[in-house]
Amino acid sequence: MLVNADVRVSAYQGHGFVITELRPAASGCNLLWSRPNAPLQDLTEAIEPGPAIEQFDESVFAGGWFGMFPLAGIPGQTDTDVAMHGEIPRVVWDVTNVSTTSVACRTRTPSGFDVERTIEMDGPTARVSTKARNRSGIARVITWGEHPCFDGAVSAGGRVSAAVCKAFITPEASDAAATRFTLGPRFEWPTALRADGACDDVTRIPEHADGRHDHVSATLTAAVIEVSAPQLAGRIRVQVDLATTPELLLWQHFRPASSPWDGDVFALEVCSAPGRTLDDARQAGAATVIEPDSITAWTLSVQWVQD
Repeated sequence: MLVNADVRVSAYQGHGFVITELRPAASGCNLLWSRPNAPLQDLTEAIEPGPAIEQFDESVFAGGWFGMFPLAGIPGQTDTDVAMHGEIPRVVWDVTNVSTTSVACRTRTPSGFDVERTIEMDGPTARVSTKARNRSGIARVITWGEHPCFDGAVSAGGRVSAAVCKAFITPEASDAAATRFTLGPRFEWPTALRADGACDDVTRIPEHADGRHDHVSATLTAAVIEVSAPQLAGRIRVQVDLATTPELLLWQHFRPASSPWDGDVFALEVCSAPGRTLDDARQAGAATVIEPDSITAWTLSVQWVQD
């Protein structure tokens, strides 16, 4: 646990170095959503290649805030050697440095990346920095990002505010019955066409979980994303590194009927590539080839602002 006068942060290095608590003193609430009965234990199962969505959902996903690498999102249709959301949420990390306001960990992934990840607290801000070096000896195709899961109840009745130049509803419908918006076509942010022919604001957080399950892909033009929390008279401010993670996948999971968890949760998945799959990244020319011994690095910061 990391604590200063403004915020408390808890993380579990044995389970993907997931951040389970981000609790500002000003609000008193944990901004992060945690899965009920989350499988928080040291990860010992082998990483399964391919989509492996069921394995991730059942054995890995605990909510909170975790990194995604060497894949952000899910594999493409022909990918057989990469796992959903990558390897770093699925492995045990070793602590290399710790103080009351920071903790650093490292891991070696099964595919041969040395990864270092640091959580730092600066006043009310929690900042996560990640650096990955390709030690596999071959060039690899990668995407990366961050996956903070926010509690829908914290921001009930609020909105996601972001400067966006293009957006679309990802066509990979994992829960078609709960998908509210028309899949595929680009739209003028923030208003998209719903499946019933009406228009709606994709940035709206419902006051009460309304059963929808959507994925909205957007290209950011400004480094700050804010989520209003009117019932708490505050805002979640997310600071993005546009040079390395210019894309946003807005995951909205407001207790859909078919959910494996009772989740009133949304995520601001900031990524290096648009869309939800590695095929989307390739189609956009945004999949990155990292040469042997080369490094990729990125950061994300989250801050609570009391109005």
